[in-house]
Amino acid sequence: MILGGRTLKVYLINLDRSQVRQARMSALLEAAGVAFVRVRAVDGQLLSQADIDSVYVPRPADVPLTKGEVGCFLSHRACFERIAADIDPYAVILEDDMHLSQDFAAICADSGWIPAGADLVKLETSYKYGSLVEIDRHGVPVGDSRRCHRLHGWVSGTGAYVVSRDAASKLLDMTAKFETPIDVLIYDPLIGSARHFKIQQVVPAPCIQDSGANWPTTPGIESILASERKASAGDREVKRQRSLAGKVWRELKRPFERLLISPHIRIREFFRLVVEKRRKIIIEFRR
Repeated sequence: MILGGRTLKVYLINLDRSQVRQARMSALLEAAGVAFVRVRAVDGQLLSQADIDSVYVPRPADVPLTKGEVGCFLSHRACFERIAADIDPYAVILEDDMHLSQDFAAICADSGWIPAGADLVKLETSYKYGSLVEIDRHGVPVGDSRRCHRLHGWVSGTGAYVVSRDAASKLLDMTAKFETPIDVLIYDPLIGSARHFKIQQVVPAPCIQDSGANWPTTPGIESILASERKASAGDREVKRQRSLAGKVWRELKRPFERLLISPHIRIREFFRLVVEKRRKIIIEFRR
């Protein structure tokens, strides 16, 4: 690990509805010797419709966010506020249903490994979707067994990531009102703000969300957001089918979806992977 940086302050988002999650995550961090700052999560279920309307503007063709997703977004904004107002150049935002690697404390102990100019560094992965992630072929060392690579394209999840003070300030400005989930805004270059930032990925990942792991769910830390999405899936699908805007959007995007298999798209992908020296991999979680 390249030394010479600061200790990364960890902001832990605590979901007040789950004392088990709080106790478990606190115990993990304390046992590892990682100092952290508790950030009380915004409980979306307690938000009035007026509260939601003041910050969330749904995209016409999208499935609306649940109250929990709005609360999650506001919880991350609360972390951005603290980080932007602090003196540290980088900090870690951590949700409270994560599994951590044995060297997580060492990763947080010194920020010297973070590539110069990086705005965000994704520390987690997810096996749930099993999708290929595009990264630069070459990266910088993070300890003895990990590397940090420039990330390209869409990935899901904001359970564990490093954010710079400058990026936190920019994200605050960008999200006074929002229209997508927090991970879409941060990581999707087509819809979100990713095109404005230099984003990195630690490989193998030192963190994984319980709901994204490939083992049985840990009792007591089940994903609250996943439960809310499942409970409202039927109603939301009916609304989507009835939405004229959604139907128009599906018709408009069909020709563009066909382009994804056209020769020039394949040539462009060849250029990215070979000439620009990138690769596509499934990011593993390694303890």
